[in-house]
Amino acid sequence: MLTAVTAALTFQPMDALQQIRSTRGMAAEIARETGLRPSTISQWTRVPAEHLRVVARVSGFPAHILRPDIIDAPGAP
Repeated sequence: MLTAVTAALTFQPMDALQQIRSTRGMAAEIARETGLRPSTISQWTRVPAEHLRVVARVSGFPAHILRPDIIDAPGAP
């Protein structure tokens, strides 16, 4: 798992999705938790807001890294 600091310094939303896709079993786990198929996860261009909490928990990426358009980084003005 990534720490929030490491993720914030090195990952953009598409990088995070690519990491999720390439980490063995992660898309399958997200699929199980969300009730979706792994192939659906692999087609995402961004994490849908309704699945953000699950994806953040399973992947270890903070929600603000996965969807900076809807979640502000901690300490952001």
